[in-house]
Amino acid sequence: MVTLSRASAAGNLHVVDLPYRLGSWALDDPRNVGLWVDTKGHLLAWAVMQTPFCAIDYAFAPDTEPHLHRQLLAWADQRATEMLVSPDGNPCWFVNVFTDQPDRIHELDDAGFACQADVGEDSWSKVLLHRPAHLPVADNVPPPGFAIRPLAGEAEVEAYVALHRAVFESNSMTAAWRARTLHRPEYSPDIDLVAVAPDGRLAAFCICWIDDSGTTPRGQIEPLRTSAIWGWDGRFCQKGYGGSIAAVLRASMSKPTSTGMLLLCFTRQWGSARSGMSWCIARITPAQSDRQHVRGIASRSGQRHGEHDGSMQAGDR
Repeated sequence: MVTLSRASAAGNLHVVDLPYRLGSWALDDPRNVGLWVDTKGHLLAWAVMQTPFCAIDYAFAPDTEPHLHRQLLAWADQRATEMLVSPDGNPCWFVNVFTDQPDRIHELDDAGFACQADVGEDSWSKVLLHRPAHLPVADNVPPPGFAIRPLAGEAEVEAYVALHRAVFESNSMTAAWRARTLHRPEYSPDIDLVAVAPDGRLAAFCICWIDDSGTTPRGQIEPLRTSAIWGWDGRFCQKGYGGSIAAVLRASMSKPTSTGMLLLCFTRQWGSARSGMSWCIARITPAQSDRQHVRGIASRSGQRHGEHDGSMQAGDR
């Protein structure tokens, strides 16, 4: 699945960080995974109903999308309907799509998806930042007594999960999911970083994923978070750990042996929850050469259900 995504990287937002997403508990239920193969058993397309992210992840082998996209969306529609009666069901599902993919957008529109770009306070967007590894790295040093180091393997998974759940205000992250990431072949323990307080508690985390399968290596941060300002251990967030911990990653990507690109995708604003079965598109529009905007969420029902309670933001990680 990762290999297929890399072969069609230009058409997918989640490629470098895909190993993190494929570790989620959504894949514990095989019914949440759809595979399309040819007569020889070669994988042509795949889709995953990513309940923790409220998203449908999918990818195609080159030149197969025109033949399989509608089939894939029909499968997702059926599976989403089945899941509505289960605890893992979501009333709203998201798909990322680039604005230079008119055929994909058209077929998503036909399937009941719609874009809700520029709708005022309920607009939803992401920003994907690109940073060449050769650029200078700022010297962000944590305060005295605090340290940034790699995660201590499985021995520290429970502490990581506790922090992750607290800062995202969600129970989506589990020890099993986090432990699985440590055993992915793409995992690099030296760039799975945590900030540690003087009393030994974790104050922040940042994981970087590397794709060196092509001519130019790329890294992507997923996820990165410090303790919430008004939440668990809120004082840590005011000390600049996000910048410090990201600076360590940038430094590791800027070593003489690294000539790649560091990617960071973050959320700017979340839209409203919707009632009933809703379908959404996050459209990615190019801005400057070093960034792209992922924007636009709309529901098929189009009925407001109230302001977002934060659960979808938490679930995105």
